[in-house]
Amino acid sequence: MMRSLFNRVFRAIESTDFNSALGSNAGAVGVAVVFPVDGFADAPKWTPGPGFAGGGSGDGPGRRSWLRDNEDGTVTGVAAGITAPNGRREVWTVTATEDQWDGHWMGNGIHDIIGIEQIPGVTVHREPYQGHPAQAMEAYWDAFAEEWGFIPDGQLGGKWPFAEGQYWISLECFPQVPQLGTAWDLIEATLALTRRFGGEARVYPINPRTRQFTNQDVMFRYTGLRGVARKTRARKGAV
Repeated sequence: MMRSLFNRVFRAIESTDFNSALGSNAGAVGVAVVFPVDGFADAPKWTPGPGFAGGGSGDGPGRRSWLRDNEDGTVTGVAAGITAPNGRREVWTVTATEDQWDGHWMGNGIHDIIGIEQIPGVTVHREPYQGHPAQAMEAYWDAFAEEWGFIPDGQLGGKWPFAEGQYWISLECFPQVPQLGTAWDLIEATLALTRRFGGEARVYPINPRTRQFTNQDVMFRYTGLRGVARKTRARKGAV
């Protein structure tokens, strides 16, 4: 696998490495590490119920907000672990019209929901976060991120980009900006993750025209390759 990944990564780098018009993006390569459905079988799981999808905090396994469209035209949202005006961490289940949700969709984080409880006609159910199943989820994925340097992604726009139930992570390497992580960082981190959790690595060169990685179904974003590589090396040294 090492040789195959090495060849694919450097082939992708070389495909645009001499395109000076790309500037710091020349030679950039993205890898999607796609985990098996049972890759995180020990992780605690909880959802508010059927029909809910990840809210503004994303739809990965570490999500803390959910949204559901209701048949009556209202929207129910759940925010788990917000710091309420009383200073306590709570789980809020809010049902409101789309107009009432305006400004509170949790696109910038779950605390966007604060204030919606003051709007007349909005229904808010509040319960303690302490001991809630969502708290166990947060604790697990916080510890995972501390250990591995990332939390995997899930659905995008309500769809699984690879296969249903397969979480994934995007890692990006920009050879012209080595302080963000080198090609060797990318290869070593990818190998460490696939060996530990299973799954596969999919390699995508950058498109010189769009300056995006060639798979349009995956939202590549800066994950922090150098940090992930450092964490995986530390674990390898500890074994």
